[in-house]
Amino acid sequence: HPAIFHPDNNQGVRLPAPVIVSVVNGASFRPGPLAPRMVFTVYFTGVTGWEETAGDSATFSLGGVSAFLDDFPVRLLYNSGSGQLNAVVSGFAGLKTEGNLVLKYGSTVSALVKVAFLPQAHTLYQYGEGVPVITDEQNRLVGNQLSPAQRGSVVTAYGTGCGQPPNLLDDQNITQPVVLSATPAFTIAGMPIEIKSVSLLPGPVGVCAYKFMVPDNSGRTSLWFGGDLPLGLKYTMWVQ
Repeated sequence: HPAIFHPDNNQGVRLPAPVIVSVVNGASFRPGPLAPRMVFTVYFTGVTGWEETAGDSATFSLGGVSAFLDDFPVRLLYNSGSGQLNAVVSGFAGLKTEGNLVLKYGSTVSALVKVAFLPQAHTLYQYGEGVPVITDEQNRLVGNQLSPAQRGSVVTAYGTGCGQPPNLLDDQNITQPVVLSATPAFTIAGMPIEIKSVSLLPGPVGVCAYKFMVPDNSGRTSLWFGGDLPLGLKYTMWVQ
């Protein structure tokens, strides 16, 4: 990036420090507790950089910015170059109730921001407004108004915040889905649903797969998710 000022080649120039504006859930983009291996987003000001996306290998600096939770480097996914940094919570967070987050840009460091942790903080990814990302057993996108999910069928919703798998090192890469023993208590249209499995998918990006059966006893075409989801979040799944 020859036209961009690089923080590691500043030739004695005093660099500005990043300023953390907010830390939010990476699926809902709302504030709230984070969980081990959960995707989260940091909005910040005070520095410039460049847009950069991580590859398959562990990346701890993007666009000239790095992040640290309690002095441990945080794996980064994306830097927008304009004040948005996407990252993954370290696995060690499951042993704590809170931590201190800082951003670094060259030799400058932001003021620390406290972040709360929970063992799990289930949140579904969505496209459009409140429509969760759901696939059927043929890996087709369903649950939306154009392609409703079939009542009684088994589908998979995708999210983040399902927690740290047992018997794994803090940030150990996984190469195949890891099924978690703890399952959330999701409801649809106010009725509990059977969660068949919750899996952490391979790779560093903290994606969780929630496999469940679509209720077959409702006459409505649109159903609301509830239960162990962040307060105030509602997702609409269309069925037929």
